[in-house]
Amino acid sequence: MRSKLKKCLCVLTAAAVMLGGIQLPAVVKAQESKQAEGRAAVTVSGRDEFLKALREKKSPITVNGLITIQDDAEASGRMRPVKIPGGTVIQGNGANSYLNARSPIQIEGDNVTFKNIKLHFESSNALGSVPHRELYLAGHSLTLDNVDTYLEGGANLGGLGGNETELLPTVYAGGYPGSTVGSKASLTVTNSNDKTIFDAIYMGHGTENGNHTSYQGEAVLNLDEKATVRKDVNASHCSNASINMIGKQYSYARTKKFVGNENTTLTLNTVSIAEAAIDGVGNVVLDNQSCLSPNTKDLQNVTLKNGACLDLTGVKDANISGDFTGETEEENRGYLVLQTEGSVKIQGNITGTTQFQTDSRLFPGTVVSGHSYIYSEPSKGQKDNFVLAQKSMDIGFELKYADGVWTGNQDLELRKIGRIEILASPSKVKVDQIKAEEESLDKNVYFEIKWYDKNGKVIDNDEAIGQYCLYYETDYILCVKTAYWDSIEEQLGDDWFQWIGLFPSEEYPGRFYLQNRGEEAIKTGEYTFLFLSESTGGEQLETIDDVKRLKNTVMAEQKVTITEGEDSEPGHTHTYKGEVTEEATCQKEGVRTYTCTFQGCGERYQGKTAVSDHNYQEKVAQESTCTETGLIEFVCSGCQTKYTKEKPALGHDEVIDQAVEPTETEDGKTEGSHCGVCNKVLKPQEVIPATGHKHSYQEEETKKATCVEEGIKTYTCSCGDKKTEKIPLADHQYTEKCTPATVNSNGKIQQICSVCSDVKSSSVIYSPRIAWGKTDYSYDGKVKTPSVTVQDTKGNALKAGTDYQIVHAKGRKNPGVYTTTVVFRGHYSGKAAESFKIRPKKTSLKKVSAKSKGMQVSWKKQTVQIDGYQLQYSTSGSFKGKTTKLTTAKKSAVSKKISKLKGKKKYYVRIRTYKTVKVNGKKVKLYSNWSAKKSVKTKK
Repeated sequence: MRSKLKKCLCVLTAAAVMLGGIQLPAVVKAQESKQAEGRAAVTVSGRDEFLKALREKKSPITVNGLITIQDDAEASGRMRPVKIPGGTVIQGNGANSYLNARSPIQIEGDNVTFKNIKLHFESSNALGSVPHRELYLAGHSLTLDNVDTYLEGGANLGGLGGNETELLPTVYAGGYPGSTVGSKASLTVTNSNDKTIFDAIYMGHGTENGNHTSYQGEAVLNLDEKATVRKDVNASHCSNASINMIGKQYSYARTKKFVGNENTTLTLNTVSIAEAAIDGVGNVVLDNQSCLSPNTKDLQNVTLKNGACLDLTGVKDANISGDFTGETEEENRGYLVLQTEGSVKIQGNITGTTQFQTDSRLFPGTVVSGHSYIYSEPSKGQKDNFVLAQKSMDIGFELKYADGVWTGNQDLELRKIGRIEILASPSKVKVDQIKAEEESLDKNVYFEIKWYDKNGKVIDNDEAIGQYCLYYETDYILCVKTAYWDSIEEQLGDDWFQWIGLFPSEEYPGRFYLQNRGEEAIKTGEYTFLFLSESTGGEQLETIDDVKRLKNTVMAEQKVTITEGEDSEPGHTHTYKGEVTEEATCQKEGVRTYTCTFQGCGERYQGKTAVSDHNYQEKVAQESTCTETGLIEFVCSGCQTKYTKEKPALGHDEVIDQAVEPTETEDGKTEGSHCGVCNKVLKPQEVIPATGHKHSYQEEETKKATCVEEGIKTYTCSCGDKKTEKIPLADHQYTEKCTPATVNSNGKIQQICSVCSDVKSSSVIYSPRIAWGKTDYSYDGKVKTPSVTVQDTKGNALKAGTDYQIVHAKGRKNPGVYTTTVVFRGHYSGKAAESFKIRPKKTSLKKVSAKSKGMQVSWKKQTVQIDGYQLQYSTSGSFKGKTTKLTTAKKSAVSKKISKLKGKKKYYVRIRTYKTVKVNGKKVKLYSNWSAKKSVKTKK
């Protein structure tokens, strides 16, 4: 397994060093420099050199090639951590610099740095092992600068490689069990690459059943956007924690899960996080155009700074249980984004101003009229805490505030048309130029139109043709016969109207092509297009008289002659230039006259300008007081129209009259208040009588109670009086003490008081016994794994992995001598070993032929895992006696002649293979079992 992992490590390619990332604070660099003063640099290529450099506190330590590091193991089998002294810099030397850890790593002081290196942890759950890939901060500071932490697991190797697909380190702010830890843990991960990956980061944690030294102090975590944490970043045990996510503009962080408590602050700086899971984090600070899009609906305190965004479109009804803080300067405002029909409840104080919109941060969506988006307590916010985007307000949306609730509204008055300009129109049009199908429209026959609101501001073309306006449709633009429109007669014919509509151009905004909207053919003649300031809506227009009743809404008229046939004179496109010929006032409409600039045309039309709003001047008619309302008068400077508005009472300016505590000799007062303007008493102060002297004892434990001796509690008054009382005996402080059992002796588990050594209970751990399985095998090309049964002396089975671990020798397939070791753990200690043999595969005799005073022996050739053959012959069928002899043959031989035998004598012969192996450094021959014997009678 380990050799395969080494091979994998050797073929990994170097990760590209990424530009940017978290910049180390100057103070950290200064501390590194200071600690490095007087420390010698060293380059290492092996484990012993590396560990020696750590012991001698060398820095920087440059790693050349692949170095596998580990420390010794505990009696339980758990590996002790490799410890890195404070101020140590460990760096790579090119793309193939690896530190391959088989044990945890622990930081022993502040300002340790790994940079430009692959830091891999190869401990896995292979063969039932418990993996230990811990990176312990031990309450100190560590920087990982361009560090690759990813190692592929051995799941693809079958059971031998464990079932983990990737081997990733887990960061713990605490330490290895029994370690002393510092008071401010800090981890900075900067210049991350695609393989800077962690399983989890615990900036605070408990002992986890004795597996770690806990950490609950202050913590700081700095992560750049490429650093990946598979599970979560957890600071829920910290007394105070800062988690800082830092990136580049428009970058998205890969770490998305954060767990904390009320003293945890998560800050995003120039980075966005989508589908973030936020659990229990007390403060979320979004800065420098960062954007947080959580998929959890509950947050606590939220701060938006410098254009940052809280995007809550991932949840429908969100809840912010704490304060919501925005910016005071308009250019720095942040964004709050909700679903179109979503909402958020803010339970704390709301300060600053934040831009609210729906659907998207970049493209403000629809604000639903009458839908309440933001809820708060009336006393904890005010109207201008949330404002709409200017684009939303331009199209008539507004955000109304009342009693702590911000509700969407659409003010249609703002979108009323104040003026319509026809910038271009056709003078003549042929019937066949007015098509019905959109794809066939004649692009040479068009109007160019611009709409203005009542304030004289251009209405954007996208808005004018949008779903809320549709100013180009036939309920805003009518095509009527000119003769009927100009006539003063009534009851004219019913052929006054043509279904000619306008179709907006995508290529030229503001341009509209003529389109046949009816089922009948277009009629020739002179027609006037009427441009209305208000929609006809559902009003029935059955005659030209019905249209004339809309004359007050007609803002512009444009005559167009419709002809038929090739003989008609060609027309041209009017291009108009307008000027004000009569200003609009608050009492009457204005007039703009437009003249066609086409040479020799001179066509004119007059367009209306809507009546302007009153120009009211405000003045105070009556001042407000604390309790009485005042009056504001508004007078139009144009027409002198007036109206008044009540000016709210100021309310009392409350000043607190501080409470005075009574003493033994003087009276006190309760807290009260009065108005700082009119001096009215708002809350009277009440007299609190002097207390007189009463004993007020301070309690102190002057002697702590134990399980063998009572304690004493002393009470002392400020006047000097004292009294004492006994504290009852305390409970025994029982702890578990284990004496492990060995193969030679029983052990025991005792509950012993750490104060008086009282034994509460004691139980025997019976000595383990091992039953070894088969110890002699023949080679068949398969791996041999002898069975091992472990029980105690009472016959109870011990649990593998908990009470013991079986370690089999490598290989166990070819001929040789192998050792199986049982390593005891937990309530058992020591180890025991047993060897077993794998003999070479046997062969068989094929033929034995008689020779003169000899014989010729042939056999089946055996080619795998043997070094030769041994033959035994004798006149005794049991191969005993002085006539029994041995001879050998090379592995390549398949026959052998044996001579110098007695003539006419019966001989027996058999054969076996042998293999020379090393056992404990010595060469030993291992023989196969004998073949079946054959006999032959020699010749004379």
